Amino acid sequence: MKRIVLPLLLVASLAVRADTINLRDHGRLNLFAPEGWKVTVEDNLDVGCNITIEPRRDANASCKIAIMYPEEDRFDTKERLRAEVVRVGREQYAGDSVERRASAREFYVKHGYGYYCNFTDPKLVGRPPEKGNYKVMSHGAIHLAHDVLIGVVIFADDFKGEDYQALLGLVEGLELVGARDYGRV
Repeated sequence: MKRIVLPLLLVASLAVRADTINLRDHGRLNLFAPEGWKVTVEDNLDVGCNITIEPRRDANASCKIAIMYPEEDRFDTKERLRAEVVRVGREQYAGDSVERRASAREFYVKHGYGYYCNFTDPKLVGRPPEKGNYKVMSHGAIHLAHDVLIGVVIFADDFKGEDYQALLGLVEGLELVGARDYGRV
């Protein structure tokens, strides 16, 4: 229970504003960003869109969300999505990380299901933060509906840090409204 409450409390303790992103025929995505954080949306027409969230002040953190509209629902079960997140993490990030492996963690989302893996850059451990050079990263995916898939990457300096936890809470708080279905569990 603490795991779910902590990110939500961090986000709730800050003033929060809602951004609604029109996903055309796929519904609308409500994103609840802390006040003062910059949300940039790049629409890729009928393919999807990319969202970048940059924290307030000089925090060294960032979140990238890629929304895709797949024609075929290849991740229609939790196990298929979890296996894909682990495969991508193992192939792209694990070998160069402190963890040396990809272990799936569950996103606690309102709609659908999702998983992510955490990775730490061994070259940055113990060093002071450098703007734009992140010590930790979470890479994952969320199946919101049969035709809405989200790729997520969260960058920060500490998995337990306020900025990372706020971004994780933001991702877990995404709401899909007006979609044809919310995915099968």
